[in-house]
Order: sequence, then C-alpha cells, then structure tokens
Amino acid sequence: MVHRVRFVAAISAVLCATSALGSDTATVPLLEPLEEVAKKQQGKSVLVIFTARWDASDVMLRKLMEDETVKAVLHSHEVAFYMADCTVGAGAGATEMRRHGIKATPISALVRRPDGAIGIKRLVLTSVDTFVASLRSLLEKGEKALPDAKDKAPK
Repeated sequence: MVHRVRFVAAISAVLCATSALGSDTATVPLLEPLEEVAKKQQGKSVLVIFTARWDASDVMLRKLMEDETVKAVLHSHEVAFYMADCTVGAGAGATEMRRHGIKATPISALVRRPDGAIGIKRLVLTSVDTFVASLRSLLEKGEKALPDAKDKAPK
C-alpha cells in the first residue's frame, strides 16, 4: 500500500509539473489564503479545486485540466485556477476547506468571483462532458451544492 501511495504521489507530481509548462491553465498550488489570492487576481474569478494525492480522482482531474474544452471554459470565464493539495490536512487548502465547511476532498471545488461571492460544488469526473457541465454550473451559477457544506464557517 505504501508503494502505491508513493506511486500515485509521484504521478500527481509529474502531471502537476508538466501541466504548468506551456499551458493556458497552468496548475498552480494554493499556498496562501483565498482572500490574498483574490487580491492578486483582481478582476478574475478564482477557482480552487481541493484534492488529495491518495485519491485516484486527483490524477484524473489533472488530465482533464489539459483538455482543450476545459481550457476554453476557464479562459472564457476569466478564471485563475489553483489546486489545493489537502493530502496532509494542513496548509492553505485545508484551511480554506474548513473555513467554507467543505468536508471531503475528492474533487470539491470553490469559486470566488470578483464581487466576493463564493460558490461550492463537487465536480463530476466521469467524462470531459460531465466535468465541463459541472464546472460551468459552478462558474455560472456559483451554487453551493455540496450536501455536506455549511453556509457559514465553522467556529
């Protein structure tokens, strides 16, 4: 099991590094609070997808992010895209998950619009089409659709 975890972590690291090279939607790790990121991305929506290296969907997500249709959706919505690795339950990603009441990493996503509105949704990864549909729904409607998400931050 340890070797499998290391293998998945290695694959994730390679995919993350290669996706940042020559891509319109480079995978950028979330290393600081969402509010700080939003200030730097003035005028853009900030999309954060929470993942964990132990989850197979992390690898699948990284491949989907390289699809031209996905890139076009992110570009048309003027989105700054960040990945929050919550494998160890610490850091900026884990803090933002707790702050927004998100209880599960497997492909939970949060979008912060330029006006400060927050949308939360679990993205569907079964195909490029379903992923794009769930991504568009989050970006356009900004819905809070996670059954385990709370509207207020935990105390």
